[in-house]
Amino acid sequence: MTKRTPPQTLSKRHSFRLGWKLVVLVSVGLCVIGLLKLQSELAAPPARGSRRIRADAFVGSPKVAFLFLARRDLPLDFLWQAFFENADVANFSIYIHSEPGFVFDESSTRSAFFYNRQLRNSIKVGWGESSMIGAERLLLEAALDDPANRRFVLLSDRLRTKNFAVIEYADSLSLPSTAQLYLNVTILKCRNSVSAIAKQLGSSILHQFWFGLCSCVPLYNFSYIYNYLMASPRSFVDSFLDKKEGRYNPKMSYAIRKKKWRKGSQWITLIRRHAEVVADDDVIFPAFKKFCKHLCLIMFSYNATFLSNEEMTAAVRSDVNPRRPPIDASKGKQNSKRQKQHNCIPDEHYVQTLFAINDLEGELERRTVTYTLWNESATKLETKGWHPVTFNYANAGPQQIKKIKDINHVYYETEFRTEWCSNNSTPVPCFLFARKFSKGAAMRLLSEGVVGSFDASALLQTQT
Repeated sequence: MTKRTPPQTLSKRHSFRLGWKLVVLVSVGLCVIGLLKLQSELAAPPARGSRRIRADAFVGSPKVAFLFLARRDLPLDFLWQAFFENADVANFSIYIHSEPGFVFDESSTRSAFFYNRQLRNSIKVGWGESSMIGAERLLLEAALDDPANRRFVLLSDRLRTKNFAVIEYADSLSLPSTAQLYLNVTILKCRNSVSAIAKQLGSSILHQFWFGLCSCVPLYNFSYIYNYLMASPRSFVDSFLDKKEGRYNPKMSYAIRKKKWRKGSQWITLIRRHAEVVADDDVIFPAFKKFCKHLCLIMFSYNATFLSNEEMTAAVRSDVNPRRPPIDASKGKQNSKRQKQHNCIPDEHYVQTLFAINDLEGELERRTVTYTLWNESATKLETKGWHPVTFNYANAGPQQIKKIKDINHVYYETEFRTEWCSNNSTPVPCFLFARKFSKGAAMRLLSEGVVGSFDASALLQTQT
């Protein structure tokens, strides 16, 4: 009996179908992988090189990008509304870093210029923490996506500055049992809440309150500021040697040499190339996050009797210098380490130090275009301290504003350097913006016609 061999045609047909299915499956898989890759590339921020190529190829009207650092809303939006009304919309763009989830629309701002201008990837920001410069970098990254943006101005609006608690306190500092301690240890300056710190000190909170509108205002109309910034090929960065303060941490030395350590104002104005340096930095920023940290400091004065509301306000408004953590006998040798901690405020050092490391100081106007009036004060118990003065309606009149506009140089004591304010070798006023201005001061600026025409009574009517 002979064996029957299977038909060859059936075997070949089966193999052909199996091979065809395999080809289809592989093709579908490759298509899916390709689509996923394309989606990730579209979702990801532009590569550094492609962003630069698009910017170099840009032809059109250059813009000034206004970058607002806000705690939540913009209380002086009415002033900025008048400022931007006088401008060509092709000459500026607006970006706001606010509280995550906060949306600027008709319910949260009086100005349509701010509608939906908030960043979608904003972060929680704490005063004196690296999150502050993280927010600045996010603003720059967003603004760099538009190749038309050629100047980048960092501005503040409603950043909470101080949160004080008055507590009953008596311990190893040998204060009277009835003494009261004014704490400037806040949720913004410390990771612990005021109540948690009071508990650690064995104290009880009597009162807690905070001050702080820290709002920038323009000192000129849009046309003047736009031409001033576009005429200069340099960035405006307040930068000087930091010789007196022990903020440099030697642990940074692998990335930051001490001779490159700088200090200056947070409020910077950058040309596009310098903005890219800040946004693209992946070496210095991590070092700051790790080693430049603001201590949870107790800043205090005390009085054996309870103060009136007026005295309380005066005491809190007077800035006092930080004291190191009190010596705790139970800590032993740890006390020495606690007393030597570095108190570093990142936003006062980061950009200045980054540019020094990259040898860019020769490309800067080493001054800020944002004016701050610093007031020196001292108490019997404290050494001298500096704090910015808040402008209100009474001290924001024409004479005071003229004094600011007439400033033509800045002196840097640590370098014995006088920075004469010029633009392309032409003498110019030093300042284009100023801080800290209250709502009343802003209304006076408008009523005096500093920024633009505005009816202050209309604003009051909308609030009632």
